[in-house]
Amino acid sequence: METTYGSDCSQDENIKIFPAPGTIEGRYMIAVDDTPSINQTHYLLDNSSGQVCVVLFAPFSSSFELNLKKDGSLPEKIKTSSTAPAGHSSFEVIFNLDRKKNIYRPYKCRSVKYNGKKEEIKVINCENSFQGL
Repeated sequence: METTYGSDCSQDENIKIFPAPGTIEGRYMIAVDDTPSINQTHYLLDNSSGQVCVVLFAPFSSSFELNLKKDGSLPEKIKTSSTAPAGHSSFEVIFNLDRKKNIYRPYKCRSVKYNGKKEEIKVINCENSFQGL
């Protein structure tokens, strides 16, 4: 976490780290940067090997849907979304779990714009959406 948030991240009130809902023995943790002037970024961390590993990097995600399986293992999919101001598009990403590498990869990306009456949904190329991050 120090690599991402700096050496004093444990003292930063905007960096929140907490157990993932349903986690067994603190294996999975969620880290989120809630700094008011930036878009939230979520990390799903695996703490099982004695070394914390990033399993999911979800930039610009104000919503993070994680439902661990009953046995405490990772789900096949995780959905994230951003919150956009009125008249602008939000961004949704569905991540699929790569079981061989135990990490999530963007699978389906789309922009969603509410025009007051209905949603306008446009599929976006995930690879292009994450370039430079």
